[in-house]
Amino acid sequence: MSLFLNLPFELRALIIEHVLYTPLNPPVTPLESEGMEYHDLEYRAWQGGGGKAYYHKQQNKTTSADSLPLLLTSRQLSTETQAILGHRNRKIDYILDVSVRNDLDLFLTWLSVPCLTTHVSTLYANVRLFGHIIEKRTVRNQLGDGGRLGFHWLFYAALERFLRYGPVGKKKRKGEEEPKPSGYRYRRNIQEFEDREILIDTLILDFSSAETELNFPPEDIEYKHWSWRHWGRDRLPRDQGVIPENLSSYTSRPEWLCEYLRGWISGLLAMSYHTSAYGMPLYEQIGTIRMLVDGELHSEFDLTARLDRLRFIDVHSTMGHLSRDEREAGFAKWKSETLVRREAQGFPVKQTSGGEGQGEVDKNTWI
Repeated sequence: MSLFLNLPFELRALIIEHVLYTPLNPPVTPLESEGMEYHDLEYRAWQGGGGKAYYHKQQNKTTSADSLPLLLTSRQLSTETQAILGHRNRKIDYILDVSVRNDLDLFLTWLSVPCLTTHVSTLYANVRLFGHIIEKRTVRNQLGDGGRLGFHWLFYAALERFLRYGPVGKKKRKGEEEPKPSGYRYRRNIQEFEDREILIDTLILDFSSAETELNFPPEDIEYKHWSWRHWGRDRLPRDQGVIPENLSSYTSRPEWLCEYLRGWISGLLAMSYHTSAYGMPLYEQIGTIRMLVDGELHSEFDLTARLDRLRFIDVHSTMGHLSRDEREAGFAKWKSETLVRREAQGFPVKQTSGGEGQGEVDKNTWI
């Protein structure tokens, strides 16, 4: 240890950072027994789809476990480790594994959670597909009032959790130390958690297949077949054929899920009547969104240009979460403040050339 402490501080800090920041290997398979659902906050995400989001327990590596030897070895090393862990203004990268099972359940594992910061350079989400294409009867159970309440909202819930709190485990309410007895209900006057408002310079979603037993569908089964299955329509228009009955005997192509979520994200960013409340945090807290398939760029969202193009058309076009009389002024105020906020956060900003408003609504706008 004396030899280590004799190293220059700059070199010693690099070694400490390497120990703390080296990421985990992703889970081999998404096992429900190794994860848990978090119901410790009221998500804004519309989660009526029947799918579940499991957050894996960090059994192999946690911040406390990795830092404990460094904290206990000597006072000097403990002080230096704490300084690195507590450097909250430093922008770092995070790596998240998102295992998708049977086009339905999400299993999330943070592969690098060395310290909590409020400004992330890159959030890299490795989206790996396991299992078979969603079954017809499962899709029917996910349909309800308002349209398709699918598992894409679980992706939003995972992102929402990170934007509000960061890569943390289950959060406890004030005064909550031990598990409460069955049937216990929290009083409404208990103070809710304070949002930390995490910023992300670049959000990367990289889609790949990790399924080892099932094959991809044959070439005559296309994205449209897979997409219509997710929308609960197993019979396509007459000129487009019929979805094969054995579709669920195959595994999904990663580019299909990428395209599926690309259209959905585009719909959120269109800030329509139903999606504006969900699109606002994306503009406010993310610089750029990139979507990859097997490491290759598939599409990129220029949030700056999209924000610049947004125009208010009428009270039926956007801000449906506000009262009718508040929508036009509320939209103008939000857009103006978001432009200023993005510039202050170091995000690329293109000043608007004309009045405030709503841009074209993407044809894939979903609710």
